[in-house]
Parts: sequence; structure tokens; C-alpha cells
Amino acid sequence: MSDFTNTNCTSRDLRWQLLSTVSALSLLVFIYGSHKAEAAAGDAEPPAVWIELGGGLDQFTNQQTPFMPPFEATSPSIQTYSVSGIQHAPRAGFNLSGEIAYQPAETDWVFSAAAKFGRASRYQDVHDEGPTIPYVTGGGYVFPTPLGPFAFSDTVVKSSESHVILDFKAGKEIGLGAPGGGYSVLSAGVRFAQFISKAAVQISLVPINVGNSPRYYASAKTSRSFLGIGPSIAWDASDPLLNRSAMGTVTFDWGANAAILFGKQKSDIRQMTSEVGVYQTTAAPGRTKSIQVPNVGGFAGFSVRYADAKVSMGYRADFFFGAIDGGIDARKSENRGFYGPFANISFGIGG
Repeated sequence: MSDFTNTNCTSRDLRWQLLSTVSALSLLVFIYGSHKAEAAAGDAEPPAVWIELGGGLDQFTNQQTPFMPPFEATSPSIQTYSVSGIQHAPRAGFNLSGEIAYQPAETDWVFSAAAKFGRASRYQDVHDEGPTIPYVTGGGYVFPTPLGPFAFSDTVVKSSESHVILDFKAGKEIGLGAPGGGYSVLSAGVRFAQFISKAAVQISLVPINVGNSPRYYASAKTSRSFLGIGPSIAWDASDPLLNRSAMGTVTFDWGANAAILFGKQKSDIRQMTSEVGVYQTTAAPGRTKSIQVPNVGGFAGFSVRYADAKVSMGYRADFFFGAIDGGIDARKSENRGFYGPFANISFGIGG
């Protein structure tokens, strides 16, 4: 018999929630933008400050070495599931983002600060029980199960991840946009990133259905992180596709970014195993290493723009190479990446 319990949201549920959010944002900005366009059709001064709020669905690349106690390889087992396979980190979650941008009047310069925060967690409990095997005592009596412990396996995995990305940029329009309202901004600045992954695993095993069967137990707690900062560059561009004045302008947006982050990669692993009450606890020395992490990313999407409001939606990705120490007994660099759909709403003030 196998029982599986998993509290993760499915990707389908996350996509439906994101679609609902995008639809609500689009309706809000459409109503707001139409009203403002009609009320201030004669205003030509663009807003000096833009405030953007949004969010999206992140899917993760976050590989880590699974915890495998010695008895998993040496003892007979009734497990019908992969102990290593169910130890993966969260694979999807939501993120929140915000940005404030300032463009001084009658200049091509844009100064901005942006933040993105994401968090996800996962819980899984997998239980297997061995078949009922007739047990014959020394006196010839037959029992449906042994007098000792019955065979079973139980694995519980709890894991979480969080990330924070901050950008501070100064950019200048370089005039590569399409005629009729397009723009292209090349920026340079500083990027800060922090990644934290935590996991706890508990494994209980009675491998065979006999009275003197050995009893195994193991647990592990892992904590992995990266904290870094470094120079960055970005290119953001937009071209108009459809202009209907009061109904808004539809644009195609795209961009790319790159950075090199200098920081600390850390890991802390603590393990405990037990066989028939004999405990052995080990704690791998905490590993800390100064590293350089290359980072590349980009996005593409569409926006509906008004004089002082905008709603955007699209797809973006960001990859950080070798950011996390995913090993257990020895250091092993693993990539960290985020990719998925997003939706933003922006309002302009001043001007």
C-alpha cells in the first residue's frame, strides 16, 4: 500500500490564478486609462515618475544532491518510490515585483530602482507498507503477521526557497525605437541578489516483515545560500503595434540584461542515522566560498499604454550560473534560474 500526500499547488492552478490576475489588471487599466485619456486629451507633458507593481509565476532550476543514508543502498526494502526522486526543491511559485523610475524633464536620462521577491515551499509525505506474510511460530501456530514490527517505509520532505533581486540603474534613450513612438533605453547599474534554500528530510524504514527485522531511521537538514552584488547592464525597448488614442496604444516590448555578481556561497548540512537504536550524528563542516556568478536574462511581452497608465504582460527569464552549492559531502556548484509569465500595472505621476 502506498499513500502520497503533497501540498504543492499544481502548475495548472498557478496559471489559472495568474490569468485571473492579468484579466483583472487589464480591465482596471482599461477603465482608468480611457477615463484619463478623455479627461486630459490635450495634455502633452509625459509623467516624470512611473511606479510599477506586478507579479508572476516563477518556475525554478534548482538542482541539489539528495540525502541518501547508507542503509538505503545496503538493506532490503519494500519501497516502491524513489527516495532521491521525491527530495527535489520546489519547482514553481509566485513572485512580487516593483519599480520606480524617474526621468527629468526634457532629458533622455532615466533613473530607476527595482525589486523582485519570490518564495515557495513544498511538503511531501510518502508511506509504503509491506504485504501481509503468514508467520509461523516455533510451535506451529500461523499468524497473519509477525509478532514483531511489520515492514514499512515512510519519507517526509519539507523544503523551501526564497530569492530577492534588487536593481539600481541609470539609463539613456539611444534612439533605436521604431518611428511613431518607439523607444530604446540602454542602462548600467548595480544588481544585488540573495538566494536561500532549506530542506529537512526524515526517513523511517523496517525493510522486511519478520520479528527481528532491523529498524532504520535517518534525518538531514540542509541550508544553502548565496549573497552577491555586482555591475549590470540592461537594454529595454518598445515598438508600437496599434494606436487608438483613447483606447490606448498596444506595444511590443522586449529587453535583455546581464551582470556579474561577486559574493559568498554557503552551505550547512547536518545528518543523523540510526539502526536498531544505535545513533550516529554527523555535521559536515559549513562550507563558505567566495565566487563570481554570471547572470543573463531577458523578457518579451505586450503592453497597453495610456498617457499616464500602462498594463503589461509577457514572459521573462533570469539565470545565475553556479550560484548554489548543491552538494552534501563535497561542494557542487549548481545553477539557479527563474522563468515564467508575468503581469505588471504602472501609473505615471508628475510631469
